[in-house]
Amino acid sequence: VDVAMRQVRDLTSYYLEIDRVRALQLGVTPQDAASALLAALGASGTVSPSYWEDPAQGTSYTVQVIAPPINLTSLEQLLNTPVRPSAGGGTVSLRAFASLQVRRIAANIDRTTLKPTITLLANIQGRDLGSVYSDIRSLVADMQSSLKPGNHIEIAGQAQAMDQAYAEMLGGLMMASIFVYLVMVVNFQSWIMPGVAMGGLPIAISGALLALFITGTPLSVPALTGLIMVIGVSTANSVLVTSFARDRLRQGETPAQAAIDAARTRLRPVLMTATAMIVGILPMALGHGEGGEQNAPLGRAVVGGLVLGTCATLTFVPFLFASFAGRVRRHTVDADDPSHHQSSVVVPGE
Repeated sequence: VDVAMRQVRDLTSYYLEIDRVRALQLGVTPQDAASALLAALGASGTVSPSYWEDPAQGTSYTVQVIAPPINLTSLEQLLNTPVRPSAGGGTVSLRAFASLQVRRIAANIDRTTLKPTITLLANIQGRDLGSVYSDIRSLVADMQSSLKPGNHIEIAGQAQAMDQAYAEMLGGLMMASIFVYLVMVVNFQSWIMPGVAMGGLPIAISGALLALFITGTPLSVPALTGLIMVIGVSTANSVLVTSFARDRLRQGETPAQAAIDAARTRLRPVLMTATAMIVGILPMALGHGEGGEQNAPLGRAVVGGLVLGTCATLTFVPFLFASFAGRVRRHTVDADDPSHHQSSVVVPGE
């Protein structure tokens, strides 16, 4: 909607063409004609302003004499403008030695690295920016082959800023996930346990995206910010459960029993943390109040992500712990049990 071109390419202009031979015969110069037109149209103040000083107050005022606009309603009336020759003599009308022509010219020309640029402005209504941007990109891709050599179409504005913001946030999210994993590797002294603790993140992310889909909220920078918050809270709760299960495993319990004890013991802290976060951010998710729709995607992503992320922390993460810890224990037992190794003794002479 509101499609408009920034450059005005067909501005109506009036071109004064002077018959120099006739003007010379009348003693009129092009400067005389220009001065008369500027005075009649009220533009002489910008070229040669005149001032009047009030002797009573000592204040100067700009003074300008123009022709009454009511008397200038057509080009024929403008051609009746009197011109006083600089060489002296009586005034002559402008039509005696000049004519006016109507032309269409470009009001402004924008350039990008010396190349003429045409800027087309447009807004969106009823749809999100991402879907409109995707449709426009497909149309532009189809038109590129039919353009003349040296011409190209570039999509800029908020769509370009959106792509840049998404790329930076996704890159930051990946880097944050990698650094969080490495920190947990140092904490757990294991390469497997951090993966178990982060095993519920895909479910938490799916919950955030599902909440955005159900509420009809498009993906945006606030929604990605809420996604980062979901990842932080879900990872913290999963680390709490995994650490407790690891301690129980070291105390001699089986992996399955350690996982069950961890989920049962850490049920209340995990639910309290998630519930407090959901209740606190629920008014933001509803989007009430002035400007509430701007932060509503953040709240909805957090609520949906924490609902499924908490369920994954208390069910899926303990299951992963029991599975991986049991497998690691079996491999350790198999490696330490001598009965699993076959050896033969060769006695000399037999």
